[in-house]
Amino acid sequence: FYSYVSELDTIFVTNFPTLAIENDVGKKLKNLVDNVPFNQPCPKFDVEYLKALYIRLRIFHTIKYLNKNLLSTGRKSRKLDILTHL
Repeated sequence: FYSYVSELDTIFVTNFPTLAIENDVGKKLKNLVDNVPFNQPCPKFDVEYLKALYIRLRIFHTIKYLNKNLLSTGRKSRKLDILTHL
């Protein structure tokens, strides 16, 4: 299970910066994550729910972290950071 989540994280980290500026980020990440094989621990284990939950939480955490970093920088640096992300 750990290796599966680690592989999901690798896919997220490599693809999120390019997909973040597009629409339907979650759907595009889900399509990428669907290619990762996973052996279900039990027949009633909902893998699709796990994938969707992972993507939602990871996007939320990443945006929260980026916003916190943006707010903690100085005023001059904040303007520069905003302009570099456009």
